Amino acid sequence: MLSASHAPDAPRRRKRAILLDFDGTLHRARDLQHNLHAAFVAFSARELRSGVADVETRLARFRVENPNPGELGFLDDNNIPIEDWLDVAETLVPEAREVKLDAAIVERLAEAANYFYLALTSNSPWALIDAVLEGSVAREVFDLIACPRAQDPRVSFPRRGKPSVPLYRSILETFAIAPGYAVAIGDRHEVDIAPAEALGVRGVLLRPGNRLDEVLRNEINLARSSK
Repeated sequence: MLSASHAPDAPRRRKRAILLDFDGTLHRARDLQHNLHAAFVAFSARELRSGVADVETRLARFRVENPNPGELGFLDDNNIPIEDWLDVAETLVPEAREVKLDAAIVERLAEAANYFYLALTSNSPWALIDAVLEGSVAREVFDLIACPRAQDPRVSFPRRGKPSVPLYRSILETFAIAPGYAVAIGDRHEVDIAPAEALGVRGVLLRPGNRLDEVLRNEINLARSSK
């Protein structure tokens, strides 16, 4: 777990929470995202052994052959063995260390920590997230990071990963925050927003062209005005 380090005037008990997505939201490093996707596709083609070259067809056949993939520990709806996939993703840790978070986003996160518990969620493994946050102030502002292979015992990351309603419920229970006092921010509605909205959490979809620092500023202003 990363311990939170907040400004001296931060309240001891915050009344709100932000559930923030990692890939495509906290960081928008296109090269890293592209390479993660490329590694995933290559892994899919390599591991799903059949005589069909098309990855999607292989996935479809694999689903038929394994009607209950969730019991076997698979990620999302792609039916890829999660532990094997995480091993592939962790090979990109050196590249992740080259990612620089936007200074304006880091500044807003530090400010938001005065009003919100901050949780970071991701299907990427802990080692990859830690590599991106390494050397950044952002590493200290998150109260909880929910991802595969994380060390925080408070939240059990689901074997199938995001989207996951139980994951968001567990985070809110950890913070003792009601859904109406939380906001989920992410770039994919079905993965980052819909599960939170199912609990009554307000969702903010980060579309292309939107800036996370501006979204965070709006949330901070709302928190200030509702005191």
